[in-house]
This record gives sequence, structure tokens and C-alpha cells, in this order.
Amino acid sequence: MPNTQLREARKRRGLPVEVACRKAGVSLRCWWLWETWGLPPKRREVAQKIADLLGVSLQELGYDSEPQEVEAS
Repeated sequence: MPNTQLREARKRRGLPVEVACRKAGVSLRCWWLWETWGLPPKRREVAQKIADLLGVSLQELGYDSEPQEVEAS
């Protein structure tokens, strides 16, 4: 399920994906996974950095206060 809150917050700030990635210190692939598939960041500090960059709270981005750890298969 796409994370439309993340996409809309980024667009409201007028940030292209590439610029948002660079400012947040994450790869384009990771950002794409978060926006397109709704996969949460592995670490809370990354999610918080994105929220700060976009000027919103974690909850406004649709994240729990503590992102779930993603297990590798």
C-alpha cells in the first residue's frame, strides 16, 4: 500500500525525490520503497529525519511512533 502521506508531504515542500533523498541521507531505492510500498524505515532516527525534513510529525506520515524492524528473509 503506497504511503500517500509521505508523497504528499514531499510534494507540498516542492522537493523532487532525488533532492529529498539527498537531504535525508537515504538512497533513492529506499525512498521509493517507502513511498510506493509503504515500507517503514528500519530505524526511528531515519523516520524522524524525514519527518523533520518535510516539516511534519511521524504520525502525519502514517508511521507509528516506533517503526517496525524489517526482517531480512
